[in-house]
This record gives sequence, C-alpha cells and structure tokens, in this order.
Amino acid sequence: MPLEITPLNAPLGARVRGTRLKGDINPNHFQIIQQALLDHHLLLFPDQDITEAEQVGFSGLFGKLEIHPSKEHRSSVQQEIYRVSNVNEDGQIFSVDSYKAKYLTGTRIWHTDSSFRAIPSLGSLLRAAEVPPEGGETYFCNLHTAYEALPRHLKALVDTHCAVHSYDYIQTLVFGEKAHSFEQHEDLVQEHPMTRSHPVTGRTALYVSPHTISEIVGLSAEESRPILEEIYEFATQNRFVYEHRWTQNDVIMWDNRCTMHSVGSYDSARYRRVMLRATVSGDSPVHR
Repeated sequence: MPLEITPLNAPLGARVRGTRLKGDINPNHFQIIQQALLDHHLLLFPDQDITEAEQVGFSGLFGKLEIHPSKEHRSSVQQEIYRVSNVNEDGQIFSVDSYKAKYLTGTRIWHTDSSFRAIPSLGSLLRAAEVPPEGGETYFCNLHTAYEALPRHLKALVDTHCAVHSYDYIQTLVFGEKAHSFEQHEDLVQEHPMTRSHPVTGRTALYVSPHTISEIVGLSAEESRPILEEIYEFATQNRFVYEHRWTQNDVIMWDNRCTMHSVGSYDSARYRRVMLRATVSGDSPVHR
C-alpha cells in the first residue's frame, strides 16, 4: 500500500496510512513522515497494532528518548514507555483515591511535554492500547497560529519574557499542599522563553505549558497568574484546537515545539484507558 498523507479538517494534523511504525521503516517513508510532521505538527496513524519495542524503535529514529521522572508510571517492558493509564500492568484499575490515579489527573491540564527539562521534548508518540467507550479525548492546540493571532499587548509580553517551568508545580496543582510531602525535583526547574523559534522551520510559536509554569520571570506568582490565564484562555480557543476521539491502536505523534495538549475527563473508576507514550528529547528553546 502506498504511503498516504491526508490533512485533517482541523487547525493542525494529518492522517498517515500505508506504513507500519517500527524501527526498520522504509527510509523514504520516514523522510516523508518527518516532513509531514513539520508541515502539520501532528500525525495520526490509524490501525497500528504494534509492540512496545516497535513503538520505541520507531520513536528512536527521531532522536534520543526520554525516561519519565515518575517511576511508578514507567513500563516494566520498555523503560522509555510512559504509561498514561488508569490500569496497572496486572490489569487492575487504580483506586480513584490512589496516588497513581490522582497523578494522572494532571494530564487534563493543558501542557507541552517535558517543558520542565533543560532540553525539552521534540515530540511525543502516543498509542491507544485501550480506550474508554466515552470520554478521554485528547485536545491539541496549534501554538504557531495562536501566537500569530495574539493581541498586541500579549505578543509584546511573550516576546520579551521567560517563564519558570517546574515538574513539582504539576504535583502542587494536583495534590495541593500534600505535594510537599512527595519527593521534590530541584533539577527539573527551568526558565524558558515564552516564545520559541522552531529549530527546523524557523517559524515562531507561543511556548507555554499551564501545568508546569509557576510564574513569569520578573513577576511574582500573584502578578503572573492573571496574565498567564489570559494567554491560556486565548490560545485554547476552538479555532486553534483539534479534538481527537481515540480508536484502539490509533497512534498520534505531535511536535511539542509548537503544540500543547490536554486530556478530556472520563469515568476512570469504571472504564479502562491505557495509553503508551514515547517521548523524543529535543533542543533548548530559543527565540530568534
């Protein structure tokens, strides 16, 4: 079957058919896929019944893979796989009051993966192993077009300021004061510009991550909050967002350098949702 790439009727994304995602993919197909990711920022690969090893092998073609800081959510089969799942590897649904279940509610907050690292993610590749019959959609935001449409006063601010990204801030949002009793990660705190130039295309994108940004550099957390909320509300308007309703064995790869995403709610006490993510390390955000 020839490789087919069809743009989605959405603010970002294209559907890719005609290849199986594995480490020995046809080199010509891989070059086409690389370019399609640059062009569309998100790629949907339907019907990918692949193993964790094959997922890791394909993802590794894009660069070095990250190991997620949450040990409890790593796969025991492939440590590069982060289990975004309400089900443990023995097949049991987590209690909604458990740490693991509550931790995953952080995915419902808009974010871009690994922004708390000195070298954030280039992209992520997520496979739907099990999906609930309702809910659990993923929303993706085009941060190129959001930046280009920003009101003048917000564009002037993001072009000249950095923000503090912290892994521990995620836990604070999810667990509140209880988060201070968990292990703190001082090395996973970084300042990044609030806009970045794409290292390949040169196109400017807004670079924000609501579940990791604690404050704008030069402003207090209290001063930062209303400004950040105004930016987030603007950037996540429907005109910039693609909503994906998952089918089992869908795989989506997205470019974290120009997108952010969030997960829709679902009945996690009743329905199983098992998503397996590999994350490709990228480069330091730079605004030129």
